Parts: sequence; structure tokens; C-alpha cells
Amino acid sequence: MHIFKKLRVWLAIGIFLVLTLTVWANVAIETKARPFITSAHEVSEPVETVIVLGAAVYGKKTLSPILEDRVLTAIDLYHA
Repeated sequence: MHIFKKLRVWLAIGIFLVLTLTVWANVAIETKARPFITSAHEVSEPVETVIVLGAAVYGKKTLSPILEDRVLTAIDLYHA
């Protein structure tokens, strides 16, 4: 029984470390990327080009929810 208790402790520590690293990486990436992320209401001058990073396309015509949001935001930026 004692070995299972140690195993559970190490498993809990491992899960905690993975979650902590994931949150830290997300915060670090968002902090570095924030100056480069623009929304439609932040654009002060007209744009001629918008880059939309990819995501899933289902079948031939159905965009994933993430890609659809990106495309709609790009259209808003283009028309801003």
C-alpha cells in the first residue's frame, strides 16, 4: 500500500507541474504576441492585406469555428 501512496503523490506533482508549465507558456506567448494582435476597432488606417492563419476546414466548404472567427475578423479589419 505504501508504494501506491508514493505513486499518487508523484502523479499529483507531475500533473501540477504540467499544468503550471502550460499556464506559464500561455501567459508568456500571449504577452509576447499582444503587440502584434489587432482587432477591427483598433485599426486607425485602411488596410490592403490581411493574413489569416489556418485552421480546420471540414469537407470542401465548412470552416471550423476557429477559422470562421478568424475570417470574419479579417473581413472586419479589411472593411475598417
